[in-house]
Amino acid sequence: MWPFPLEEYSVSTSRYKMKTLNLVFLCFLGVFSYQIMQVSYAADSYSTYYAELIMESSALPNITEELASHRSINVLVDKTATLKYVNITTECRIDNDKTNCTCKGDFIWSNDVCSFHPHCCTMEYCIMKTANLTPMCIPKLRVTVTGSITLQGEYQNDLADSNSEIFKYKSVELTNFLKKAFSELSGFDSLAITQFRKGSIIADFQMIVNAPFTSNDLSSKTRVLKENLTADIFLETKGLVIMEMPNMPVCFGCGIEISCEFQEVVDSTWQLRKEGIVKIVNGTEVTIKANGRISNLSITKASAIWKGSYECIFRVNNIDHKACKELDIALLPETVDKILDPQFPDCLGKPDKMQDSKITYKIKNDSENYMVYYDKEKITPIGQGKNNVSSDFIIYEVNTKINCTTDEDPVVELLFKNRLNNTLQVSATIPVIRHTIL
Repeated sequence: MWPFPLEEYSVSTSRYKMKTLNLVFLCFLGVFSYQIMQVSYAADSYSTYYAELIMESSALPNITEELASHRSINVLVDKTATLKYVNITTECRIDNDKTNCTCKGDFIWSNDVCSFHPHCCTMEYCIMKTANLTPMCIPKLRVTVTGSITLQGEYQNDLADSNSEIFKYKSVELTNFLKKAFSELSGFDSLAITQFRKGSIIADFQMIVNAPFTSNDLSSKTRVLKENLTADIFLETKGLVIMEMPNMPVCFGCGIEISCEFQEVVDSTWQLRKEGIVKIVNGTEVTIKANGRISNLSITKASAIWKGSYECIFRVNNIDHKACKELDIALLPETVDKILDPQFPDCLGKPDKMQDSKITYKIKNDSENYMVYYDKEKITPIGQGKNNVSSDFIIYEVNTKINCTTDEDPVVELLFKNRLNNTLQVSATIPVIRHTIL
């Protein structure tokens, strides 16, 4: 049997002024199935739908043209939406028990694909047994809005249980109310209550929008919500700010340039997230410079203190628009502690003897997987967490012999090599007590 493609589509629709509809199709011999993910029937509102279709490859051009020719679709009884455009989001070829899929155009693997098939997340093509995740590919310019809303009322303990009746009731009630405002954003996909917390009643929610929107659009709709609910609302977006990072891993000691671009000219804040959150300001090693809608962060020398997750934040009308990415640096040890045993090998009166000596090297465990060499031979660290050694450090031991017949103090050299083959040579000179000539 010839392999045939499995196509995933994004279809935009309009109802009243405009209504967005995303469809994912899977069809086999004319069998059509679809799944409606989110529906909104308010005027000037948007919704996202998903469906599936399987077809033979020769039928693809005709099916795509046929779908694009339709200008309306029945989503429920007496409810119609107008199609605006049709995009192929995913193409899969099925061959026996294997499916080979790839994202098309301006689409990337969804979080579900990355969770269930982590090997696919960074690959152009993904081979899997079944392609049963909907949607498989999502728009690159997808915007995620996380928020919390503080409501008047007394918190009940059952609100902590997502399976409780009161959680379900309050969740549906609040979701529908929030959708009336936020579904007016172009490309609105979904909105869900994630949890209720104490503090009167604090509801956390997440919203997905499949297209960029202006910060003013979001601000105006949030302002109306605050007035109608008499509530405090906090919002944070990811997807409106575009962050550019250097190629990684960055070499140790190299300069670093990071930039963030927002749709408006507003002040920005930079943060570095490691064990905690550190605000980044201008200093001896870092410079922050604004250039219109772009904020640039420059670091003179890559080192362990600059490795972590970077966040740039643009605040507009008390809404934080954020981008966040991890900076990976191929490190080298910055501090190496050396311990000699014995501290002063004794060759006094033993000119024809060989003395044993042990050198212990201790470096901070910075997560870099070093290749370590002594006398061109690779050595491995001793057991971490053993012999009263903290797991925060990595210990290497070198055993050598000292020739008491020479007058020079021996030098033991250890070579550290990182992922980029950058090297650091660490020398330890052994001070020997020798025969003294009177």
